[in-house]
Amino acid sequence: MNDFSDLARKIAEAKPRLPLPKLMRQLGYDEKHIGKTSLCPFHSDEHPSFSVFQGKDGFWHYKCFVCDSCGGDQIAFLVKHFNASRREAIRRLLGNGWFPSDRSKSREYPELLKASWFS
Repeated sequence: MNDFSDLARKIAEAKPRLPLPKLMRQLGYDEKHIGKTSLCPFHSDEHPSFSVFQGKDGFWHYKCFVCDSCGGDQIAFLVKHFNASRREAIRRLLGNGWFPSDRSKSREYPELLKASWFS
């Protein structure tokens, strides 16, 4: 199995284990931001414009109908939340202890090995 297909498999296994609503709660988001009709956590929102839902594909998604560029899966949410690269967001999604790292040390993101925001 090549590295890409192994990574894709790990992501596919991690997403159902950490549904978007659970991820948002672990990141400290209030319930008013989690649901089919919610307030967007990424901009000042007085009227519900944000939605967290399970798609027909079985995966969780989010969408803000005001922020045109605001939407996606758990990885996209982590990118937006942390203002991070997709690579870093994937590392954070997978860095919660479900999958052992092939490396004992990360030279690029050593702080991710100590991350405790998934409890």
